[in-house]
Amino acid sequence: MKKIIMTGVAICALSTSAIAADGIYHTDGDSMYNQPFTGPYVGVYGGYGWNNVDSSIGDTNVDGADYGVYAGFKADTLLNNTVNRLGLGLTGAIEVYYGQSSADQDVGGVDIEKDYEYGISFRPGLSIVDDLSPVGVNSYGILGYKRANFEVDGLGDETFDGFELGLGTELVAYDNVGVRLEYAHTWYGDENIGGVNVDNEEDTVRLGVGYNF
Repeated sequence: MKKIIMTGVAICALSTSAIAADGIYHTDGDSMYNQPFTGPYVGVYGGYGWNNVDSSIGDTNVDGADYGVYAGFKADTLLNNTVNRLGLGLTGAIEVYYGQSSADQDVGGVDIEKDYEYGISFRPGLSIVDDLSPVGVNSYGILGYKRANFEVDGLGDETFDGFELGLGTELVAYDNVGVRLEYAHTWYGDENIGGVNVDNEEDTVRLGVGYNF
């Protein structure tokens, strides 16, 4: 199931790149691309996470739903006034987020669960919008730092630091509202929880709805 979802997100991102290759032009013909959003934005997200946990008491998958809020700033106006004068449609954003998780699994008679997560990421991308169409597309990469709290029942909890790498695509849904789909993989550092050594990697798929000011 995870491979199917990951493949779907990848196809979505590649399809937008194909659109970019074909070229969608402004009505004035001056540039191939345009940015539908710029400046600050906020939103909410929901999704699912798969945690591949290797521990000294056994290996397991700690899976469950994720949900939270995000806020960021898109620097597209700056890019439009500089490098995008060459006819490019480059975008860039800095984003922070905070979320809760229901991921929970028993291993060796001990319960392991994920409680919450937060992080910050840089999001370089490519935006495509036709002046004659109400739909804009923004494909982007995700390069970020992520922290997540995991608890081992009866032994305590620990916050894991990780590097997050992913991709996403956002569509302009209505006026200043955007809908996006993302996939990301996080490599966490090893931690010790109450004498149990834990090594963890995580895959996440998220659907978000945001408002751009």
